[in-house]
Formats: sequence, structure tokens, C-alpha cells
Amino acid sequence: MRSGRSWSLCSLLGRSPDGYLIRGVLATAVKHTVNTLAVLRDAFTGTTWLPPAALA
Repeated sequence: MRSGRSWSLCSLLGRSPDGYLIRGVLATAVKHTVNTLAVLRDAFTGTTWLPPAALA
């Protein structure tokens, strides 16, 4: 039985500053072809993923 409400990552994170931060990090990870689940896992275990430094 379905509840009629669909849940997505965006709806779960809401519009909080932390939600925007998490979405931004995940979007950047996707652009760099990094596994987003690994990025989330690492964030919750205290290891943060950072994109490579931009070439100047």
C-alpha cells in the first residue's frame, strides 16, 4: 500500500542550510564522477570529500 507521498533526498533534506550544503556537495561529487553514496557514507563517518583544487 502506498502512502501517496513520494520521498526524495531533496524533500528529506528540506530547505535548511545543511540541506543545501549536502545537495551542493553531492552535485559536485556527481560532476567529478565520484560515488555519491561513498561521499555520504564518508561524511557521516567523519571523512569529508573535497573536490580537487581548481587549476589556476
